[in-house]
Amino acid sequence: MKITPEQFNYLLMVVEEKNITRAAEKLYISQPALSNFINKVESYYGVKLFDRSQNPVVLTYAGEKFIREMGKIIQIQQKFDNEMEELANHRISRLTIGIGNTRGCDWLPYLLPAYKEEFPELDIKIIEGNSDQIEQKLLAGTMDLSITTLPIRALGLEYETITIERVYLIIPPGHPILEGKDITGNDLDHPLMILPEELNGQTFICPAEGYGLHRYTYNVFEKYNILPGDIVEINNSDTAFQLACYGTGLVFTPDSSFLPPFPAIKPVIAQINNKPLIRYVVAAYNAAVGLSPSAKKLIDLTKKIITEEPQLDAKTMYMKAMADK
Repeated sequence: MKITPEQFNYLLMVVEEKNITRAAEKLYISQPALSNFINKVESYYGVKLFDRSQNPVVLTYAGEKFIREMGKIIQIQQKFDNEMEELANHRISRLTIGIGNTRGCDWLPYLLPAYKEEFPELDIKIIEGNSDQIEQKLLAGTMDLSITTLPIRALGLEYETITIERVYLIIPPGHPILEGKDITGNDLDHPLMILPEELNGQTFICPAEGYGLHRYTYNVFEKYNILPGDIVEINNSDTAFQLACYGTGLVFTPDSSFLPPFPAIKPVIAQINNKPLIRYVVAAYNAAVGLSPSAKKLIDLTKKIITEEPQLDAKTMYMKAMADK
């Protein structure tokens, strides 16, 4: 029985959600359709993949082996397809691209129309999710590439850099940490300098485990020996930025957050020890599978759009908006 990458993703979603109904909802298919597919696979191979008598649903021993080995088969098939495409010098019919929820909201309105114009015959499927979910799909071979950020945790993935983002520390106006500090002319080009020790015990807003900005924030804590106080978890970095402006806590946010709609309250923009923080936005892919020619061209187009699209110049837009306040 041949299982396509999309069908394999059905099984991975059940593994991830540990519940067939929730998995079906996330896949936008009916629960009976997903159950019937699982039954069909189990009947064909003569084994039970999931123990559905338990709640949550768990993989059986046979299921664990099936997922592991079928993932290898799909990787081999994709690598073979890429090599044949290279030899035939034509484009494959579909590319599956992963992207974070917040970045997808900011970038996809500009990327997708350009993709469709440049590659009209290419069926582009977008999957949104957090960094952990996207990395697992890349490893499983159900995703061709993803637009994500460093650091990448999963072994077996490689990447090409798309762009470099500045990361800023956002402080609510009137915060005690600002007492005695001159914030005249404070903006993205003139950030306030904060010492690492001043951040000890402060309340921070941070995405939950599994998100790229969560990894980045905790790397900053470790690098500068910062011992935060309370951590307020929020999954959307744009929402975290807005909450910080209104006084919920401090937040590290990339310059891509400085896009409309802007908060009514102008925050104080800071950096640590006068050293700019940066993070790399990359196109990640499975090293064992590699990149198809179509995927390589799409990455090049993404770099071009991100560099040239004026509506994605968050810094310029924010500086102009704040100057008008």
